[in-house]
Amino acid sequence: MTSFLVFTVCAPHGAWGAASQSSATTAYKASDLDPSKSALIGLIGAALGIGRSRLGALGDALFVHVRVVVRPTRDPRPDFHTVTRGAPPPGLSKWSRFEEVRGHLAGLINAGSMLSRREYWTAGLWTVAVEPREPDGEWRPDILLRAFEAPRWTLHAGRRACPLGLPPDPEVIEAKTPRAALAVYGLPWTRKAGLSAALEWFEQSGARTAGELLLDGETGETRDPAGSGYVRLETRRDSPDPILLAGGRSLPRHRDRLQTRVPWIGSGEEGR
Repeated sequence: MTSFLVFTVCAPHGAWGAASQSSATTAYKASDLDPSKSALIGLIGAALGIGRSRLGALGDALFVHVRVVVRPTRDPRPDFHTVTRGAPPPGLSKWSRFEEVRGHLAGLINAGSMLSRREYWTAGLWTVAVEPREPDGEWRPDILLRAFEAPRWTLHAGRRACPLGLPPDPEVIEAKTPRAALAVYGLPWTRKAGLSAALEWFEQSGARTAGELLLDGETGETRDPAGSGYVRLETRRDSPDPILLAGGRSLPRHRDRLQTRVPWIGSGEEGR
């Protein structure tokens, strides 16, 4: 038996960062419809109150399995911003953003602005099973449970402008497989009867029977033999691996990981 920390991610509006192409004149920030591991590790890190420099270690310590209950739809109305173009200050090998735009702010340089477009999605619901690689490691399920019960920092669905629509409702569950843990955990309206009316639109979408299971790692299907059928093994460049800089700062970076995508079948036939 394995201890899993299982919680809900539900949001009316959000964005899971995806690899995006930018040009010299436009910055485009795309969003995936399935949550990336880095986004969920960021969510866990926010609950724990740990900085970005430790997110790589946190991601390496945890398997993150996701049940897709309601996959969101893309919001056709992107969010536009303008970004001031920076000019590297002469004579420096390293510089801050403020030093890049100091001349612009002082009115000495008219560098112009670059258009930034951000993509979002609408109405998404997932349940997440977190499995530690080392049962007695630093981030055990009971520690994660306490963090989600009283998050250190505000939890978001990707970007800071996208708060969660429901509390994460965490629970530690003893089960043989991620699928079994997620089946025992259930859905928001099966866990809280008062949510049935409020989440009727989710039920109408077929959430009780539709969905997929995204297992973290190549061996996920082997560890979770539910007879559901293999869909595909895919590579996602979404495992956090930040570059640590002097002074405690970090730059985001990601590396490849394997993910096993299988259909979700049943709502409780798998035992603990």
